[in-house]
Amino acid sequence: MQFSREELDRRLLETASIETRIQLVDSPLYQACFEHTLEQSQLFLQGNLSHRDTGLIIIDVDETTLDNRGFYAHPEVQYYEVGHPEQYVRVWHGWCQEANAPVIPPTQRWLDWVQQQGFQYGFVTGRRHKHHEWTWQNLERAGAITAQCVGLFCRPDDWTASTAEFKTHQYGLIEQMVEKKIVAILGDQPGDMGWDCEGKFLLPSFVLHTV
Repeated sequence: MQFSREELDRRLLETASIETRIQLVDSPLYQACFEHTLEQSQLFLQGNLSHRDTGLIIIDVDETTLDNRGFYAHPEVQYYEVGHPEQYVRVWHGWCQEANAPVIPPTQRWLDWVQQQGFQYGFVTGRRHKHHEWTWQNLERAGAITAQCVGLFCRPDDWTASTAEFKTHQYGLIEQMVEKKIVAILGDQPGDMGWDCEGKFLLPSFVLHTV
């Protein structure tokens, strides 16, 4: 089908209701844009197979790997979407603790391909460190954790700067830790892309704001 990422982004920005944006996820336009981004990343990685031993792929968790529409559909979350009052945080904590967010099928297929090509990868998320164990369990249940995964890196509980700043800081630490260069990043927020690498692949997202 013909599709336009610009058209999808416009629709998402013009849609105030999180409930309506969630409904867009299953639309042919959203799915086509999502899969096209994954295909572009595969083409890039296919052309960089020589970097398998020295390169690393960074992958975001929420709305990139795990589907949290069940959380966003919660009545309290829809009502308190702007800001992070106590009710919002409480529901999010419970959602993470359940560790049952489904993997996004196109991402699972992409990740299977990445593993088959022999690339190492790591997950970097804005979730807090207190959610680390549950998030790891969730990713493991979803089949996203293999021997090629160098780790799951969560935002410190006392981190007060933005998620984007945390991720950029963490990317540098990961490169030092694994002694590999980040060759590609897959995420759904512009703040995921804060690193100097050639392969930056921004997926569409119904979540318009992160902190």
